[in-house]
Amino acid sequence: MKKNTNKKNNFKRTITFFKVNVFLSILFACILLVLINFCASRIYVRYHYDSLIPHGLSQQSIDILRETKGELKIISIFERSHPFRKPARKLLKEYQELSKQIPQLNIEIQIIDANLDITETATILKQYDVEVNSIIISRGLESKCISEAELSGNSIETNTQQANPASNFIGESICTLTIHKLLRTESSKIYFLTGHGEYNPNSADRHTGASNIARLLELYDNEIDILNLNKNCQIPKDCDILTIAGPTTIFSETEINAISTYLNNGGKALFLFDSYFANGLAPLLNIWNIQISAPLSQGNKNIIPVTTTIYNRHEITEPLTNIATTFSSPCYLSPASDIHLTTTELADKPIFTPLILSEPSITKEDFPSTIAAAVQLGMPDELGKKQNTRIVVCGDASIISNTMVGQGISGNKLFIFSAIEWLKGNTDTNKIIPAEAIILNSGISANGWSDLAIKLAILLPLTILLLGTIVISPILKKL
Repeated sequence: MKKNTNKKNNFKRTITFFKVNVFLSILFACILLVLINFCASRIYVRYHYDSLIPHGLSQQSIDILRETKGELKIISIFERSHPFRKPARKLLKEYQELSKQIPQLNIEIQIIDANLDITETATILKQYDVEVNSIIISRGLESKCISEAELSGNSIETNTQQANPASNFIGESICTLTIHKLLRTESSKIYFLTGHGEYNPNSADRHTGASNIARLLELYDNEIDILNLNKNCQIPKDCDILTIAGPTTIFSETEINAISTYLNNGGKALFLFDSYFANGLAPLLNIWNIQISAPLSQGNKNIIPVTTTIYNRHEITEPLTNIATTFSSPCYLSPASDIHLTTTELADKPIFTPLILSEPSITKEDFPSTIAAAVQLGMPDELGKKQNTRIVVCGDASIISNTMVGQGISGNKLFIFSAIEWLKGNTDTNKIIPAEAIILNSGISANGWSDLAIKLAILLPLTILLLGTIVISPILKKL
């Protein structure tokens, strides 16, 4: 009788212990889940297996968007069979996921199937006056449509499309810059000088137009306008950067005086030349310690194109590391005079700094020739402060032509963008986003499958086994 009583008591204790262990195990699991979710909210890690967006957003995009605030909507409207449909959808979801980690940024996405959502497609196309197979980014009443041509890095205007125009997708660069543009609080005014056969930022002509580079510059917090000094005898006060790109006729004395006054008052200018005669600007450039010589040549041979990766260390050239720049027939530059002064004296002298250099073998000289250079000068204004006059000169103006930009020569684009940022006074030129294309593939890449297989076949079972062992082993010991 006593044995039976003891057995009953032992059984009751075992049951009670089992219940307690189950309760504690459940409690432990709940606490563990809470801790995991807490850590997950503080530590954001995602793994990408899809080859369409292999690494998520670039660090440049992340850095730019973290400094951006506001609300906007992104609409993807593609036909089901279009090769950009999947990468565009995935890109928009990347933006949405990133916005969750940035309190001051709210991005709403809408993905429309043009074949299925016929009524909604028609409404969107009419509302935004766009064509199908586009991405629309809007903020309130302001919107920007990114066309198929822009997403592929090919310009319809330049007729430089590849055999398969939809083979590349560069949506991230153009979309990030558009988002930044729509949410920006201020912009810089860039005037392109006209009236002397210069490259026109409003023209879509393949050879003489510069609309492609102008459109891209607008995405980098810049407002583009044209200026004719024959009609306006002075440079407007709102001119942040004056651009003179490839003049082919002589400047008048009045025009030269206007440019000189602008520079003397702390102006910023970008000079791009196709002719070493500089069209009457040579004396002015000499004052600013800049001399332009004949186009680069190899001995007595004809002028030849130049591709180089030789860069002098400078803020402008930082983004160009290991990236080539190409020039069709560049002039070369040199300082107009040797300046050997003290640091104090240099404060009021134009200092010539080479930026881009050619290979020594290109010219008949035994040393590299300068293709692009920067000049900087500190000048006192009426308040006793320093206004920093800055000039960038390049011996080839064709780098901003629609043909060159349409060919997607990223080094040339980066140079122009970086030069503009330096002229504006921005020191962090590495935030420029290169328009790198993502080669489209379907599905998960080979490396992605391998990585995913390891996690699903090995790591996941081991994790479950470990947790199970922690929970069950105390119970088994007591039974």
